[in-house]
Amino acid sequence: MNEKLRVRKFYIPFLAFLCILAGAAHAANNYTFSDSEKAAFAFFHFAKGTPAYEGWVQNSAPYMNAPEAQKPNVYEQEMLRLKWGFGTLDITREDLRIKTDVLLQLNHDKDVDVLNFKFVNSGSQEIPYFSYPYGKEWIAVVVNDLGDYTTVPLNTDESAKIRQRLEQGKVYQGKVSLRVRPVSSDSTKPLQLDNTEQWLMLAKVSGIEFLMPDSAGQETALWAYSNKAMLTETEQMLMPLLEKAEQ
Repeated sequence: MNEKLRVRKFYIPFLAFLCILAGAAHAANNYTFSDSEKAAFAFFHFAKGTPAYEGWVQNSAPYMNAPEAQKPNVYEQEMLRLKWGFGTLDITREDLRIKTDVLLQLNHDKDVDVLNFKFVNSGSQEIPYFSYPYGKEWIAVVVNDLGDYTTVPLNTDESAKIRQRLEQGKVYQGKVSLRVRPVSSDSTKPLQLDNTEQWLMLAKVSGIEFLMPDSAGQETALWAYSNKAMLTETEQMLMPLLEKAEQ
């Protein structure tokens, strides 16, 4: 009798414990993270540091926009979410996504068609960077190898496809869609960029697309590239299907 009672007493709390674990795992699986949050995760990962979670949460939109009575609950939820993300995401496999306006031009150089791009209102000597907020601070991401894509040599098929949409020598407004992978960060001292202190993080291109509206007004790719060495095994398996669909 006592033995059955002891078993029953253990069994019920154990079930409750399993339910709590299942609920926590389900909540964690539903967590999503913005590019700004991933940038902060990456910065501290490469700096071998830890984010200042309290200030980060207190300066976040979910916390600041919450009614006063709900702030403590939002604070706890956001602390848990950000700590879980920093502790579990493999940031070395996470890309930041950037999409911005550019100027595109088709040219012919040394018997090869080339596609040139530059950022709108940027000077030839300027190094572009992309800023991400972290609490009250900023992280500036500089893409090391972005200059490799300012002049893209085109093969015969690419040239024929682009010549159907661009006139040689004419400048067009378009967009560039980037996937960049953080590779290092500098936590010694922030840089002064455009009158704002920003922490430096370096990244490299894992994917790039030049986009233009087609005849139906839909934004489609003129040219695209993915660094296959930086893709996951699943993405590498899907690449042939995606390339076939784009043809």
